This record gives sequence, C-alpha cells and structure tokens, in this order.
Amino acid sequence: MNWLIGTFLVCQLFVVLFIALHDWVPLGKLSNRPAIRAADTRRRLLWVTALSTLPYAIGFAASAYYAATGFPMWLMYLLWISYIAGFYGLLRAWWVPYLLLEDRYGARVTKSDLPARTLSCRRETESGLIRSTYVFMQSISRRLSCSAF
Repeated sequence: MNWLIGTFLVCQLFVVLFIALHDWVPLGKLSNRPAIRAADTRRRLLWVTALSTLPYAIGFAASAYYAATGFPMWLMYLLWISYIAGFYGLLRAWWVPYLLLEDRYGARVTKSDLPARTLSCRRETESGLIRSTYVFMQSISRRLSCSAF
C-alpha cells in the first residue's frame, strides 16, 4: 500500500466518523445537538444516522480490504456515487440556499440569520439542514417503499 492510498483511507475514516458521530457527540460549532434533539426523536436520529453512514462505511471497509491489491470497478463506482451524492446534499442543504436561493420553505438565508462570527450553524431551532435532510430521507423512504419516516 502506497502513501496515497493510506492518505485516502485516513480521509475516508474521518468522513465516516464525522457522519456517524456529529449528531451524537458535542463537536463545538460543528454540531448543534439541542436543535437536533428538538427536531428529531432518538429513534429517527438513529435511523437517519445509520442510513447516511452506511454507504461511506461500506466504501471505507471495501477500500481498506482492497488497498493492497487495487480497487475493483464496483468499488470505484460506489465511491464516486456516494461522494458525489454527499457533495450534492451539502450544496443543496446549505450552500445554494445560503448563497443564492430561497430554500423550499421560503426562508431566505442571509448572514443576518447566522450567529455573529460563525457560519457553521443557523440561529433557528430547526435548521434548514435538518429539514432538508429529513425531506430527502422521506423521498428515499417513499422510493424504497419503507415506512421509517
């Protein structure tokens, strides 16, 4: 295993741990646990955390397994699709509404909506990120015909 693959695995591990833990452990300005607790029940939060962590955990485990021999094509597809979907979710939930548009709920996000000297969270109790993630998870649930939400 060369240094580039090792660095890639460390970055993947960081992503998996962040996605799995950011709603559960205090991470300073990177998490808003009271808002999350107000918006979701513990059961729903556990379900959403497991569902959002799963593709990245599978990708990390498979990457670690195939690190010495080379990644098969299915793993490359999984990694590209999961990280593009994650980037799309990040843009859709935060950056596009913040920089350009009104979000689906008609709330315009501006710097005045944010606490002073931080861009990491919104002041409102139920953040747009939580709402957008919930709406996204509901649409996936309907497509998969499951009743988790």
